Amino acid sequence: MSEQRLQGTCAFRLYPTDDLAAADSFATVEETGAEGLVLRYGWTHADDGGQTGAILVGKPAEDGALRVAWTDGWHQPEATLLTGSGDARSFEVSYEYAPGWHWSISLRAHESEIEMVMRNQTPPEVADPTPYDVMVARWEVAG
Repeated sequence: MSEQRLQGTCAFRLYPTDDLAAADSFATVEETGAEGLVLRYGWTHADDGGQTGAILVGKPAEDGALRVAWTDGWHQPEATLLTGSGDARSFEVSYEYAPGWHWSISLRAHESEIEMVMRNQTPPEVADPTPYDVMVARWEVAG
């Protein structure tokens, strides 16, 4: 199973009122079998510098549910499990990280590129509960 190296950008913001700030980014993707993959990525936080993360996704369960393991040095240092739907090349997964607070990740892998969007949703008593993009990454096969 070969590893594919990708280059691109990752745009980040903390609050929905902030502008997305883009910086160079990299990713590697490796198939883990006929229906799985591991995505490793690096991005730059404006104040905290270089960060890395990884996503492990496999085959959907018999009931159609997809479970994805995720860790990110800045967002989620402890590995956590997100659930949702899709497959290793196109999915939407999420989890509730505190009462009323939700985090979601969507990923679309194409022939030569990958797009990943991370969203946050706050409880209505804190702020507008509409999910907003926190991180938007796009990578293309390096070369």
